[in-house]
Amino acid sequence: MMRCGLLGEKLGHSYSPAIHAQLADYAYGLYEVAPEDLPAFLTGGDFDALNVTIPYKKAVIPYCAELSPIAQKLGSVNVLVRRADGTLYGDNADAFGFEYLVRHSGIDVAGQKALVLGNGGASATIQAVLEQLGARVTVISRHGPDNYDNLDRHADARVIVNTTPVGMYPNTGRAAVDLRQFPQCAGVLDIVYNPARTALLLQAESLGIPCAGGLYMLVAQAKRSCEVFTDTVIDDAEILRIHRLLRQEMENIVLIGMPGSGKSTIAALLAVGIACGYLFFGSYRMDWQPKSSSLSAEAVEIRAELLALGYPEDALNDLSEDDLLACRGATLVVVHEADKPMNGGREVREEIGNSTHISTVYDVRELHFTDVAVRLPGETERWRVFHHFRWTEEVKFRGTELVRLWPAYYEDDSWRPDDGAPTGRVLYDDAEGSAYAAPCASLTVERYTVTNWLGWTYHLEDISAEFSLPSRGKNRRGYVAYSTEETDGETTFLASRSNYTHQESRLQYPVRTAKDYSGWGDGPVFRRVQNALQFSILDDGSIDLWNYEP
Repeated sequence: MMRCGLLGEKLGHSYSPAIHAQLADYAYGLYEVAPEDLPAFLTGGDFDALNVTIPYKKAVIPYCAELSPIAQKLGSVNVLVRRADGTLYGDNADAFGFEYLVRHSGIDVAGQKALVLGNGGASATIQAVLEQLGARVTVISRHGPDNYDNLDRHADARVIVNTTPVGMYPNTGRAAVDLRQFPQCAGVLDIVYNPARTALLLQAESLGIPCAGGLYMLVAQAKRSCEVFTDTVIDDAEILRIHRLLRQEMENIVLIGMPGSGKSTIAALLAVGIACGYLFFGSYRMDWQPKSSSLSAEAVEIRAELLALGYPEDALNDLSEDDLLACRGATLVVVHEADKPMNGGREVREEIGNSTHISTVYDVRELHFTDVAVRLPGETERWRVFHHFRWTEEVKFRGTELVRLWPAYYEDDSWRPDDGAPTGRVLYDDAEGSAYAAPCASLTVERYTVTNWLGWTYHLEDISAEFSLPSRGKNRRGYVAYSTEETDGETTFLASRSNYTHQESRLQYPVRTAKDYSGWGDGPVFRRVQNALQFSILDDGSIDLWNYEP
């Protein structure tokens, strides 16, 4: 296992171990090193890769055999990797982190006058990124020509970025500047991440100025660091997922008041999810783009082959080019369709002799599932499995949604994941019939181990797709897909299950998403249904489809 961690002089509490635990499977520790011990640690320390924080971002540079272009430009290193020959490679992930913060905030800095508060180590990176994005940068420091005593010279500033520790825990409640001094300000960024909402950001919110805090930057730079550590590419959707988890850990509500003022009553309402759910509900930020209508010649040919094999055309039209190409050489298509209710139904009583028969009748079934398995060429059984869903009725509330798959290899040693990560996306049509698509906010594979009462151990795997439905348009739909192959040469059946969890109300507290919901079936906020594709593979190679209706 890789040995990674955070290098600094005095670290105290850090969110980095928790963030990196979400990103990859390596050990991540905290390395507090005194300045006099730094040379020995860098040359002989027991580590494979490190993040670097103050005061060592410049101090580590002489020990690096090679620097990335961005680290060279900034003269700052916050990522170290020990290469196979023992030498150190230095990189900088802070620039990526801040650029992500800017873009995620939606604040347009191009051509705008931007005030950067502070001239410390972080300031240089922020200045470089802002200039790269087209901003006109002015640095405010305590002793420079542009300082806190002559801020009136910069009342025309459009963007303000705080790189100072002012407002950082435990000295909260302070801000480096009063935003009322900048009547033209249209965006505020604060790289402080603890607290998540600094005094500066709270004032920006009160004035109606778009703003964002440093927690996004922290998670984004960790994601980029992990990519350098492991030489892999990680979807940016992971930044949003991990940011959400951290916010849930960081945020609290404290009720203060005189005896008899109603604290207990309010707390009870919060606990059952009434009152404050309206304040805390949310949805994922989806990157909706017009669905591309152009396909490569090979993808067009594969689409025609799948259609001829029986892949339902409406579902087939939703596949991305990459998913079409993943079905190259398909020999068979297995389809199962089902309609599932996302409502509680109504009770029907029928008197039969001396007894009463009670049943639940569903007048509306809001979700249509199309489950498709595509057989792929190979010496063993290889399949690409697609779980499509489509809302046939208007959604009551558009919050968070989750599709969790129990793939064919879940708790089954006869199947294993094939090469490639799961894929999926969400789509809708506008009033004119044009289609729009967005990747899932998060698409993850979760591995865990369970030991039953007999002592048998199972290695299980879930695929989780998180997203939010659009507030506009119609025909809201999507799919999640993965590949699997048999391992023992004796596989007789394939079973792939999907669980759809829908957030149908904002009345909830604490802040939870559909993925956080751990109950089964219906709750006060979430509803869940299960669907499955199950079939036997007969000796003659034909398929016996089971009609699974949970």
